[in-house]
Amino acid sequence: MNLPDNILNVAGIVISTFLTLTIFSYLLGDNALFRLASHIFIGTTAALIIAIAWESVLWPKLLYPFLFGSSGERLATLMPLALGILLLSKLSPRFSALGTPVMAFLLGVGAAIAVGGAVVGTLVPQTLSSTRLIATGSLSKLNYENFMHVVQGLLIILGTVTALGYFHFGLHFRDTDRNRISLIRKTTFYVGGIFIAITLGVVYAGIYSAALVAMIDRLNFLMNLLH
Repeated sequence: MNLPDNILNVAGIVISTFLTLTIFSYLLGDNALFRLASHIFIGTTAALIIAIAWESVLWPKLLYPFLFGSSGERLATLMPLALGILLLSKLSPRFSALGTPVMAFLLGVGAAIAVGGAVVGTLVPQTLSSTRLIATGSLSKLNYENFMHVVQGLLIILGTVTALGYFHFGLHFRDTDRNRISLIRKTTFYVGGIFIAITLGVVYAGIYSAALVAMIDRLNFLMNLLH
């Protein structure tokens, strides 16, 4: 290992140790060092996203074909390039109206992809999986394993239906006299809220566990550095 490599390694250790300590300084309260580390992280992340977008999308799939490609490639990239230029007009309040149709198009496509992905990739496979669990756990062959298959399938269906019902009836449930709402809507609202609360709790526990793993890794790094 030559001298420049040693210098880079030492600099990396010093910078990573400094940033780790500045993040841990938040335990003492919000301070300038923590905000500095946060700004560095956000700036580095933004720069990385821009670099990836340039290297993977903008230059190879848009600008290079438009500047150096064949006539067919230039024609194919003309519409995306025009839409991109119109989208940049959102940066100016005076010309922001020009980018509104492009933004609406992006939001519409994004919503369609999200809904289609949820239906095809989640709801339909989840429903089929639940029906298979109930079918494989046929009560004609009642035992503990089959009984658990039936319970699991019914819980998945109940959680899916009530969670969807929670969002569907939620606003109407809050704005209407609760005594006049049907028992089915009340049950769907409360049971769906329980399933959603459990789901959010599991997600939070996963995020918290990941944060603990990252903290343990940083503490291990500092301990190894001191030794």
